[in-house]
Amino acid sequence: RPEFITLVINSPGGEVSSATHLIDIIKTSKIPVHTVGMGSVASCGLLTLMAGEKGHRSVTQNTSILSHTWSWGSSGTSYALEATNVEFQLNTQRMLSHYRKCTGKTERYIKKHLVTPTDVWLTPEECVEHGLIDYVTETY
Repeated sequence: RPEFITLVINSPGGEVSSATHLIDIIKTSKIPVHTVGMGSVASCGLLTLMAGEKGHRSVTQNTSILSHTWSWGSSGTSYALEATNVEFQLNTQRMLSHYRKCTGKTERYIKKHLVTPTDVWLTPEECVEHGLIDYVTETY
């Protein structure tokens, strides 16, 4: 059995349900999962990066990192739109809870600095300050 698994992430993001699936796998793994961000880590990619074992979440010094409010598209009848809105609100609470657990920050702090109405591009050092990752890996 390996001592730990290293998951290297270079991701523009994706669907929230796919991210929560991967987060659940990471969090329930009997083998610790260390996460490393390289290249670009955005949106759901950041949610996955944050899920790694505390003390072992990092990005390289040249990584671009994006945190933002998630979006959702839907069409159909008013009833279908209402149902989609319920799922959007449930996912919003799931994601805010994930940010709180991974960063140790309050929901108010998260909404002010990380999950704002506009995209938030962060330096690796800012990610450490916000508790999204634990350290920055120097590559040269």
